[in-house]
Amino acid sequence: MKKLFLYLSIFVLGCAAIFAGGNRAAGTSSENSGKKLSLITRPASAPFPDGVSIMNSEFFDLIQQKTGFTLEWELFKTVSGQTSSDEQINLLMASGKPPNLIDRPTPAWAGRAAKEGGLAYIDDDLPKYPFLSKFMTPNFRSYATVNGKMYVIPAYLPQTSTTLAVRKDWLRELNLAEPKTTEELYAVLKAVKAAKPNVIPLVISGSFEHLSSLLGSFGIPNERDAFIVIEDGKASFPYRDNRIVEFIQYMHRLYAEGLVDKEFMIDKEAFQKLLAGNGFVMDVNYVNYVRQMGVFKEKNPSGILEYFDPPKGPHGESGILVIRALQSRFVIPAIHQNKVDLALEFLEIVNSREDILDLFACGIVGRDVIKNPDGTFTKTDNFAKISGTKGYYSILDIVGHFTRINNILEGFDKPIEFMLQTAKDNDIYYAPVDVAAEAGSAAPELSRITIDAVLNMIVNGYSDAAFNKMKQDQVNAGLEKALAIYQAWYDKR
Repeated sequence: MKKLFLYLSIFVLGCAAIFAGGNRAAGTSSENSGKKLSLITRPASAPFPDGVSIMNSEFFDLIQQKTGFTLEWELFKTVSGQTSSDEQINLLMASGKPPNLIDRPTPAWAGRAAKEGGLAYIDDDLPKYPFLSKFMTPNFRSYATVNGKMYVIPAYLPQTSTTLAVRKDWLRELNLAEPKTTEELYAVLKAVKAAKPNVIPLVISGSFEHLSSLLGSFGIPNERDAFIVIEDGKASFPYRDNRIVEFIQYMHRLYAEGLVDKEFMIDKEAFQKLLAGNGFVMDVNYVNYVRQMGVFKEKNPSGILEYFDPPKGPHGESGILVIRALQSRFVIPAIHQNKVDLALEFLEIVNSREDILDLFACGIVGRDVIKNPDGTFTKTDNFAKISGTKGYYSILDIVGHFTRINNILEGFDKPIEFMLQTAKDNDIYYAPVDVAAEAGSAAPELSRITIDAVLNMIVNGYSDAAFNKMKQDQVNAGLEKALAIYQAWYDKR
């Protein structure tokens, strides 16, 4: 499955390539076979420690030693904490010197680039590599194929990455039960506001980023953005029916009663308010949640910030209702068609070797973790020191080993278990990248229209006029065409 709201933004060709975090001169060269490969990947969520970079790290050296490859590794720049990868990939392609492997274009970008001859195909060389050949299931092959040839190396992703966190010490202090429904959450937020008037009961920001769990409570498939889904065999856009109306009305009640920050629409540092002890509940990325606990404890020595299950909504639904299982991980620019064999050999080695996959998920076995006789791992005190850095290299793991093992070691397993129990499959994630390219041209404008309209109605209150205007704007932006394209693909699959 693949993130559904497909962002595609093409920059003017001829711009220079832009990078961040790459250090071509850094790192030590391993004694290897002389095979060289260049790649660019997204940054991890945790910062590098002082003196460490993507090519100046013990993990970088170990990967070179274990694979026999000399690597030239760059990182995308980040924009507001997210990787604007499609735009930066366009700059790379325009430079005439793109790397051999490019990480995580949107399927819409990949589909268009494949159709226009910008990507190398992998069909001829793939059969040489038994692990990758077996990994490429029929669904994966269909996803990666444009006009009869495969252009994308997908990755398996078992889940998304968001959770609710609450100040449980304040629940106990105020003798409040953990809320199980949205109405109970409303009552608890009111009680906290009354007892602690300087605290923000529900911390959110001016986007959908911190609303995933509550969207799920109203039965809205979500992954931090509005997107098209397949429901009951039909392509649909849930941000135009009664579910989103109920969500807007609920959130406006919270806003009107001061249970969310009045300045949330312009808030760029919402998570910092939670860490500083100024917030009570927040939907957060669970990686940031776990890795920032040291900061929270430093500022709130007696505070207890812990995960809790998203509340059930008016119709008994809850949770993150869409879980990704498939993602376009790597593409190879057409200029490197003669290097496809080399790129696939590298990925074959990385993903077929348990010791390399363990390195991404666990760090150095025997130092950072202890491997138990039953195959499980136990953290040592050193694990926390390397947990962020190793995440940069886990992008090479396309089989989900990192996600399964690391999530347990870093304490993500409880929210993920809940997500797996409540998730609904979304078949549209299996749409081939050329279908995504055809349907995705409307996506950026649909996203902007929908998010802006919903957030404005949260502030100003629901009205039929505002809601109907949003629906008409969605149609004007190409929603019906996109739905028809996905429906035609689904009916034929």
